[in-house]
Amino acid sequence: MLGFDALKKTHEIINKRIKGLEQPPIPPDIKEPFLRGLLSRHKCICGTELIEGSKEREAIEKLMKDVEFSSRISDDINEGYYKIDNIIKKCKSYKSDRYKLEKDYRELCEERERKDQRLKEISEKLKGKRYTDRRNSEFREPKKYF
Repeated sequence: MLGFDALKKTHEIINKRIKGLEQPPIPPDIKEPFLRGLLSRHKCICGTELIEGSKEREAIEKLMKDVEFSSRISDDINEGYYKIDNIIKKCKSYKSDRYKLEKDYRELCEERERKDQRLKEISEKLKGKRYTDRRNSEFREPKKYF
């Protein structure tokens, strides 16, 4: 299946991000306005001063950029993640589904061959015999009314 490995790898990467295995996730309730407020007050909620150029302030600024970026793409990522998950499931079942369809097809072909053979046998038995189909008006003998 073309592209299956690429889909699996993409799914794994997104899954690691969602579960926070690659980098710690940003709690969903942290929003950019909240972080901007911390920076404008120059004080963290834990009481640490957020002085220009300090590593604490830089950490909040980086977090704010991460929140801003992730909020813009999180919906697209989540939608893509579930679409990829569905495609992977379908790809995994493809081989068994295909095998079953091929088996059903072979069985139908064999059944058709048996019916064709039976039809030939019946046709051979009927050769040379006069046959009238009572259901078909073309072969009915005219009715005598008098």
